[in-house]
Amino acid sequence: MRYKWYFIAGVVIILVALAAFVLYMSDEKEVAGILQANGQVRGTEITVSSKIPGKLERVLINEGQSIAKGDLIADISSDEIQARIEQASARVEIYKKQQEVAFHSVHQAKAALERVESSIKEVESRLNLASSDYRRYTKLADKGIIARRDLEEAEAQLKSAQANTDAAKESREEAIATIERAEASQGVIANQLAAADAQLKEINAIFQDTKIYYPSDGTVINKLAEQGELVVQGTPIAVIMDLSDIYVRVYIPQIDIGKIRIGNPVRIYADAFPDSYFKGKVVEVSQKAEFTPKEVHMKEERTKLVFGVKVMIENPEGYLKPGMPIDVRIRWKEDVPW
Repeated sequence: MRYKWYFIAGVVIILVALAAFVLYMSDEKEVAGILQANGQVRGTEITVSSKIPGKLERVLINEGQSIAKGDLIADISSDEIQARIEQASARVEIYKKQQEVAFHSVHQAKAALERVESSIKEVESRLNLASSDYRRYTKLADKGIIARRDLEEAEAQLKSAQANTDAAKESREEAIATIERAEASQGVIANQLAAADAQLKEINAIFQDTKIYYPSDGTVINKLAEQGELVVQGTPIAVIMDLSDIYVRVYIPQIDIGKIRIGNPVRIYADAFPDSYFKGKVVEVSQKAEFTPKEVHMKEERTKLVFGVKVMIENPEGYLKPGMPIDVRIRWKEDVPW
């Protein structure tokens, strides 16, 4: 009986050794041309947030939903903003009308100045003529050729022409002052109009932010807000990812990293799809070693230093989702069958 137990124990030891040899040979075959690793599906997540505070009137997405660039995700109540737009628009219209009045005032003042300038030329011409007559009459009076009354009349005409000239020049100064006041008023109104217009544009920009659109194609991973919720600036509404642009980062022991090259073909296996695989390729190989991340389980526990390798995954149908655990096989020898 004792020998029987020895026999059974011997058989078990042989079977265990045989299984270990098979596994060893299998690993050697893998190392010979294909490296295996594991990881999780990852992708570039975009968190879409509210730019303004308010109440969510609608949230038009659900988790797992595919959306296209420019699709409306949600909108925020805009009644108050629309009221502000109407008020700002009314102010803009008021300043526009005032600007028109100021423009006409400047135009009229400049036209008046032109008339005064024309009048000055005329009275100055008369003044020159009266001055010339007065000098000539003075000489004639001194010689006794004309009567003293004629000289007094010439002097009166000279004084009248001088008074008219002085009055015209005063009118010119008044016209210039009127233009300056009108232009100053026009400048103030222009500044007020510019400020009102800028405020209107700002409010319109805020109104545009009540509509939340997605910036590119993708799939809703997480819906983070619901209709009726009050949100503040920066509140996340949804997390969206392009499932056709996903990857996995695996970690290869330093002893094997020299076998990996950019462009190496890869096959990806997921438990959810046991009868199929997904294609991929190596797109990045880290140039710096690091200690094995805690969440990664290496086949050889003695491995401490590893290199990160990024593998892009072909996922046009969007079957693979972020967070799914996957097994990765990297073929680094072209003549080795999968």
